[in-house]
Amino acid sequence: MSQTDSFYIPNLAGAPFRNLLNQILEALSKQNAGSTEPPNPFAGMVWLDTSTDPAVFKQRNEGNTGWINIFTADNPPTKAQVGLSNVPNYSATASLTDGSNSKFLLAAAGKSLQDNKVDKSGVAYDSARLGNKLASQYVLISGTYPNLRAQATTKADVDLGNVQNYGLTSSLTSNNASQYLSAKGGYDLNQMKVNKTVTINGKPLSSNISLTAANVGALPAGGGDLSGPINYTPDTGDIIKLDGKVLLRRISAAGGVSFGADDAVIIGSGESRNTLQSNVSVTAEETHIGSDGAIKLYTNLQSGWGSRKVFQFENDGGFLPGNVAKTRQNLEVYSKDEVYSKDEVYSKSQVYAKGETYSKSQVYAKGETYNRTEFLKPVGG
Repeated sequence: MSQTDSFYIPNLAGAPFRNLLNQILEALSKQNAGSTEPPNPFAGMVWLDTSTDPAVFKQRNEGNTGWINIFTADNPPTKAQVGLSNVPNYSATASLTDGSNSKFLLAAAGKSLQDNKVDKSGVAYDSARLGNKLASQYVLISGTYPNLRAQATTKADVDLGNVQNYGLTSSLTSNNASQYLSAKGGYDLNQMKVNKTVTINGKPLSSNISLTAANVGALPAGGGDLSGPINYTPDTGDIIKLDGKVLLRRISAAGGVSFGADDAVIIGSGESRNTLQSNVSVTAEETHIGSDGAIKLYTNLQSGWGSRKVFQFENDGGFLPGNVAKTRQNLEVYSKDEVYSKDEVYSKSQVYAKGETYSKSQVYAKGETYNRTEFLKPVGG
């Protein structure tokens, strides 16, 4: 850096004076060179700014508010700095066949165009045949000219007066009466139709067809015969309803079902179903099970038929367990209607066959009436 804090020389002794003078002379001779501006600048001062390469020669402006670039061969101005940023730096050519869009066309090219092209308003004459008249002013009267195209020719002139100048469409939904259907549209239409020779259950398609449920293998609305099972696939849901109320419902993915009605449920074999229906309250929410023969209940069937346990109610009202270690008992029903006048304990203990004991003990409250029907009294053993 060749800069000094001040160019003022006060009264100094010999050695300090010489040092300050040499410093000032060096700064002047090197144009105050440095990467930062000189301290205490003044208007007109020069500064060689070495912060860029190449260095930029600058001069302090007249108002001492900033620096002005002084351009040199090593630091020329840019086109933007001289106000020509929009002017492209293109080369030039005189060739009319050069298709480059980054070149200027020289005046020689313009002269070549002028010398070799004609104006669009030029008129061609054939003075020998047309008497210096424009060709468009003449009409051919006779003769055959295969390549001649007459501007006024119509489709009727060429025997096509009935042919409409319609466009094509492939749409099968277009209702435009001024379009022809394309071959593609005809192909699509053909793929969507069936031949009239096709029949449905032997009925031809030549007219309207009335299909019954039997024609399509469906049951009529009034019922009918099924030849196969009804397969209900959802894991849960209603299967059969009566007047909107569920009769049969699937309750688990493994096939669990619930069956029941809001009024009586009657389960019977033989004519017992009709007998029960005629003799029980069909509006009571009760379950009635009847049979023309015995009623049998089976348990333990998952281990096989041989390990079954059978509980059988016979026609005479007797209860006959099967394959179990119990003795058949005929049970007599008795009823007791009693009013108890004081608190007392009613206890009954009865020993049955094979050492089995039945015990019942109950406390009755004072003044309460009890109606009881019990299967307690053993008969015949």
